[in-house]
Amino acid sequence: MRPQRINKMTLNQLKTEFNDCLLFLQKMGFSHQENWNHIEKNAFIPNCEHLGFLEFENIQDYVKKHKQLSKKRQFSMLTYDNTIIYIEYKFAETEIAESRYLVLPDLTIYSGESTPDSYLDEEQSVYIEMTNSYQLNFPIRIDFDNGKLKDESQKPVVPGEHSPSHIHLGFIEGCRIPLSRPLSPKIFFKFLIENFYRNFYEENKQDIDVFFDIQHVILFSEEINYLDKRKLYFDICITN
Repeated sequence: MRPQRINKMTLNQLKTEFNDCLLFLQKMGFSHQENWNHIEKNAFIPNCEHLGFLEFENIQDYVKKHKQLSKKRQFSMLTYDNTIIYIEYKFAETEIAESRYLVLPDLTIYSGESTPDSYLDEEQSVYIEMTNSYQLNFPIRIDFDNGKLKDESQKPVVPGEHSPSHIHLGFIEGCRIPLSRPLSPKIFFKFLIENFYRNFYEENKQDIDVFFDIQHVILFSEEINYLDKRKLYFDICITN
């Protein structure tokens, strides 16, 4: 079965796919807590206070804000290693206008400085086992901005400089790697788990490969300029 290529994805389709992902990851033990996204007017957002734009002056500031977000439950999902995942979409009728995926790891686990508040009641052996398999040690942000729907007050999408769909890795704002199209929830979680949670992936490979079978994933239409294609970029495309 070939993947579905569509120009428009409804909010209800997006919600169904997102909910399926959370239920599966909850069952697999990847998700520790969920804050289920809901549809509100033209947006698909978590059941929590809007996160807004995040800036981090230094690592200490990042750690402080991570603890605040975790305590206030400002996430779509909290993973087993206390990584915050925040997902939001905005639509203009049935056309996607903006999307944002935030992946904010708990750097106190990576550094071994302290036990996260969420796991204070767990056995120490469980904590040690978790930190030994911990891999993700920098934040990830994946954005999409539909240039056709931006107004004059918003930062423009500039071919070759600011691709409509792009990924930020780490704390460097200038690190903006183009993506060939916006991400659906399944594409996002498949990318995250296969690349940054390799131990978890290898332990559950059969179930993960079946659930995230690329042949059954809905793809948004390609949104990338030829100037961005001249750079190193991530091509999300199925050819067979």
